[in-house]
This record gives sequence, structure tokens and C-alpha cells, in this order.
Amino acid sequence: MNEMALWYTGLVIGAIFFVLGIIAFFRDRKNKDTAFVKMSLFEIVAAFSLIFPAELVAGERFSLLGVIRSVAVTLLMILKIFSGDGSETFIIDGHPFLSDIYVTMLALVNLSVMISIVGFVLQFLDVVFENMMFGKRKFEEVFLFTEMNEKTLSIAKSIRADKKYEGKQYGIVFLDVEATDKNKEKARELKAHFTNGEFHEELAALWKKTKKLDLYIFECSEDENLAKLNDFTKIELPENMAFTRVFVELTDTPWSIYGNFAKVNDLPSDKVIVNLVHSSENFILNDLYDHSVFDGARIAEKSECERFADAKKGLGPAELRIVDVLIVGLNQKSTEMVRALLPLCQMPGFVLKITLISIRNGRAVLHRAIPELQDEICEFGESIYSIDFIQAKGYDTDELELLVSEHCPKFTFAFVATDKNVLNVNIGLRLNTLRTRLNNDSDYKIQICNDRTDLITNWMPALKANIELVGGFDTIYNYKFITMSKIYNVCEKLHNSRQEGKRKEAEAKGETYKVQAWADYCNDEYKRHSVYARSLALKYKAEVLERYGLGWDTLWNDETWVTYEHMRWNMYTRTLGYIYSGKTNVDEAALSQDGKMIAKVHACLIPFEDLPEKNKKQDRINLDEDIVKVLREET
Repeated sequence: MNEMALWYTGLVIGAIFFVLGIIAFFRDRKNKDTAFVKMSLFEIVAAFSLIFPAELVAGERFSLLGVIRSVAVTLLMILKIFSGDGSETFIIDGHPFLSDIYVTMLALVNLSVMISIVGFVLQFLDVVFENMMFGKRKFEEVFLFTEMNEKTLSIAKSIRADKKYEGKQYGIVFLDVEATDKNKEKARELKAHFTNGEFHEELAALWKKTKKLDLYIFECSEDENLAKLNDFTKIELPENMAFTRVFVELTDTPWSIYGNFAKVNDLPSDKVIVNLVHSSENFILNDLYDHSVFDGARIAEKSECERFADAKKGLGPAELRIVDVLIVGLNQKSTEMVRALLPLCQMPGFVLKITLISIRNGRAVLHRAIPELQDEICEFGESIYSIDFIQAKGYDTDELELLVSEHCPKFTFAFVATDKNVLNVNIGLRLNTLRTRLNNDSDYKIQICNDRTDLITNWMPALKANIELVGGFDTIYNYKFITMSKIYNVCEKLHNSRQEGKRKEAEAKGETYKVQAWADYCNDEYKRHSVYARSLALKYKAEVLERYGLGWDTLWNDETWVTYEHMRWNMYTRTLGYIYSGKTNVDEAALSQDGKMIAKVHACLIPFEDLPEKNKKQDRINLDEDIVKVLREET
């Protein structure tokens, strides 16, 4: 009876661990390294449970020494079973059925262990083979990430999904000594290479293997990012190095304090471009590039036409339209939205009206960032807009609906950005219900910031027509958003066009003009961000020109449009925190260009008509069919 109990116990335990091994593999099957190991461990225990009773009973080894000897023999037998032999020796006298069960279970365990071991070996050899092949390959482009984390994996995933790279020889490399097994498996799914080598050594090796290298420094903290960027500046750059773009995430520090980082650190501008990235700013600019706030602009009411009479100057019979924006919540994303909309909407025929509802003092928050921000201004040649700041007690009562009904019932664009995803969705749905009820006959768009942009997949089609989920993690940490590729291409085209125009103008006067290369120009943080904002506005100016039936030369010749470009620049410069130097005790003439940037003062923050003639010329933009074509292609 004791022997039979031992047989049954071994069979039950073996069966349990066999099933647990199968379950462990399928639960962790995406991470094949650990999945095969876990499965092997469970199946080894299962095999031991099945073999040990037979070995113990067969030799009647019930003493302590006998048990130890049985354990040792059992372990040796496991190796024999792994080779596919031994199962036929298990015959239980008087119990042929039980013998058949043992043989079947051992065969299954044997098969499972063999599969797990072979799978682990093949996985290991695959990694070794991939590393060997990577070392021999040449690439057109390499993307190097200094750490393997959610952000960098998301960027790498978007690169792999970009059709731009179909058929192109490129490599994705992660440099991380502490990457988790789970992240390594994700990297393998992207066919990425990861290494624990030293930063400078890996860079030197990669520069020999490619024509172009993108370096992404997106580590856990800004301190780590800046430390790694500092390490990069100390690397001795080889003469034959590949063209390198460096993208570094900043979370708190303003990019403006770095100026021309490459120049300050003696990096060759024709070989190295450093981009300091605020992900929220990039997200908003890309979002506004893809989603026009002008499309749904409503026709101004009589009282609004009187209120913003200056906005009609030079437009003739064209109707004045209101870009009626409602912003709920105040965080980094919504602050960047306000800063982007203010210059973007300095547009002939349009007036920006913002209603900002938050539980914080929005006026104080924005005034710290934009000292000269006024609640309302309507001065043609200076700027035209209005902001209505409303402080709410909370978002979870019907107070929100009452405030929107009173202050912004006809909003054409809403942006919901509190710090809670679920709350954002709730507010967005409530706004949609209210807006439909109040004004069902006009166009509007509601953007809800939410990390789960797939949530609306199964929503009613009529509901999705007015709602967009934006600002998801995979959206923000996306190759196109981080590199600003859409706007960047337009910026480069526009820069080259402007430089060519200046060269021809100088030649006509018998003078020589030194053309500034785009790579050198965009290495300056202020210049690059400034041209980002200008190109974003240019996209919509081209559309408005077409709507009015005007030619591309209007931006160069028509005084109204030239004035509005100065108004856009005025507003953009103020959103960076600049103030008019005439309001300070600073003698601007005594300051260097860098000194003016540090003090954030500028003499041109005045109405267009008060500008010196030489400064007025800077507001004239050469727009041609080639640039418009790029604007359209990148949409």
C-alpha cells in the first residue's frame, strides 16, 4: 500500500508540474529566453517526480543512504530520458493501466524538455548569429539609443513601421547594460541589436558602418540625458565620421539657454546637429500641423466684428472668422497649445479667441511664461487675440457645463488636457454632448489627451466624427514627432529658398552674399524653433491664400500679409518670454546678441509701422510652388 501511494504521489506531482511547465511557457512566450528556461525547470521537476518512485521502490532503498542514492540515480536517469530512452523500463506489477499512464506521461515530459532545450539553444544561437552578422553589415542609416526603455522602444517601433525605410539598409541599436529581459525581447521583435559596450567605442564602430547616424538620448531623467550629452562632446570625432543628428530630451530646462550647442562645444556643424527636444512642444506643433484649427472657424457675429475691427484691414469684403478655442485643464501640453496658437492665428481674416478653464490660476501660470501676455489686444500691426481665463472649482460637477454655456458655447476647437486620462475622456464626452445640444449646425473638433488612443475604435461613428484622442505615449514618442520630420523638411526647403533669394538680390547689386548652409543654421536652438513656428504658420497661410484666390507672391508684396507676418513673429517671440526692450532700463544697443537673448529683450516687439525699413524686409516671405508642394506632401 505504501509503494502504491508512492507511485500515485509521483504520478500526480509529475502531471501537475508538466501542466505548469506548459502554462509557464505560453504565459511568457513573448519573452522566449525566460519562457524556455521556466518550461525546462518545471519539466525537470515533473521528470524527477515520475522517475524517483520507480528507482526507490525497485531497489527497496528506504534508508537515508538509499534515498540519497536514489536521488542521484534519478538525476542520471533524467539525462537518459532527455535523450529519448528509458520510458519502457517503468512497469508496475499488477497495474498495466498505471504503467501505460506512466509511460505516456514520461514521453510527454521527455518531449517538452527536449522542445524547451532545443528552443533555448536555437534562441541563443540566433542572437549570436545576429550579432555576428551585424558586425559585418554596412548601413545607409543607423539609429542608436543610449538606453532601452519605454520611450526609446516606442521611437524604435515607429521607425520600423515607417514605410520610408522599406527596402533600405538601416540598423536599430540599443546601448544598455541593464535592460530587462522583457525589453530585450521587444528589441528583438524590432530586429534591433543591443550591446553593453562603452558609449564612445560603440559610436566609433558605428560611424565606420553607416553614412548617417541618429543618436537618441532619452534616458530616465534630464540629468542623465545632459550627462550623456556632455560625454558625447568629449569624444574625439574621427575625420571620416558619419553625419550625426543628436536628439536629447529636456523635461525642465528651457532649450533656449543652450543657443548653438554644437558651436559652443566645437562640434563641426557640417557633421553634427544637436536637437534639444521638449516632447510636449513637439507634440503640439505636429498636432497643429496635422489638424487645422482654421477649418471649423465660425463667421464672426456683429458684436465680434466691431470688437475686432482692426482684423478686417486690407481684407475687403472677406468675412471675418473666429477661431473659437476652448481649453480645459492646465498642464504642460495645454500650456504649449496656448503658446503655439497665439502666433499661429495671427492670420488675415481670422481672430483667435481662447477660453481657458482650469482649477489653477491660469492667468498667473501663463504670465510667468509670457510676461507681456494681455487678456485681449486688437492692434493691427502688433497682434490680435483674446483670452478669457476662468478658474473652476472642479471638473466633476455640472459647473463645467455652466461655464462653457456662458463663456464659450460656440467653440470650434476644444483641447482637454488635465493630468488624468479617464477624467479627460469624461470631460470630452460631456463637452461633445453640450456642444451638440447648443449648436448642432456648426463644425467643431474636440481633442482629448489620452495615452490610450485606441479607445475610440469601437465608439459610435457619429461620436468619433467630432472627437480625437491625441497625446498618447506612442504618439509623442514617435520618430516623426521627435525629429519633427514633417515640419523639418519644409523648414529646410524654405531656408534654402530664402538664402537663394538673398544671394540673387546681392548679385543684382553687385555684392557678394555668403549662403548659410541649413545644417549650420538649424544647429542654433533659437533659429530652428523659430523656423518651426514660421513653417507651421506658412502651411495654413498657403491654404488661406488659395481660399482668397491670391498668388504666392502676396506674402512678399501685399502689405497686409507682410504686416501679419510681423504680428506672428511678435506673438511668437513673446511666447518665449521676451519683452519690448523699451519697457526696461536695459540699453539694448550695449548688449551683444547673446546678451539680448539672456535678458529676453527685443527692440522689434512693436507695431509693424514703427519698424525701421530694414526690419520690415525681414517679414516678407518668398513662397513658391515648390515650397507649397512640400507643404502638401508632408500633410
